[in-house]
Amino acid sequence: MIDNGATEIPGTTYTSKVVFLGSPIRHWWTKTDNEKTLHETDLYREYAEFRDNVREGLAKTFLVYSPHLAVKGPWNEYVGNAINNMALLHSDAFVGLCMQGVGAEGTARERAIARAANIPTFDCHFEWREQLDDWVTHITAAIVEERFKGLLP
Repeated sequence: MIDNGATEIPGTTYTSKVVFLGSPIRHWWTKTDNEKTLHETDLYREYAEFRDNVREGLAKTFLVYSPHLAVKGPWNEYVGNAINNMALLHSDAFVGLCMQGVGAEGTARERAIARAANIPTFDCHFEWREQLDDWVTHITAAIVEERFKGLLP
């Protein structure tokens, strides 16, 4: 059996809800004073652990699309964003990862696309990482129970 990260539920026709996990990506490619990228910092390692924990927590219930894992190889802005937009427009919810002081132009664009398509959006802040299990439980319930219906603009 190949482990592709997806969970197959034999004998069921259940279609899981899809959550798009937006997060700052370009920020981590910024060069530091010593010419290293921010990927090589302790802060990035902490952030990556947080991002992975959010993804894994949500993936217990949902199919989670993570743009930072979607394609591999030299980035192509046009094709990469087209793939992300397609996944986003087929999602049931958008979760945007946020970090104080970190601009995330791509995540903001994705959030705007989701809102324009009436896809519920939720934020999860890096600074909340100590309460992450509670946040995942709360958001999972909101998405499963569709408690956001009627709350959209």
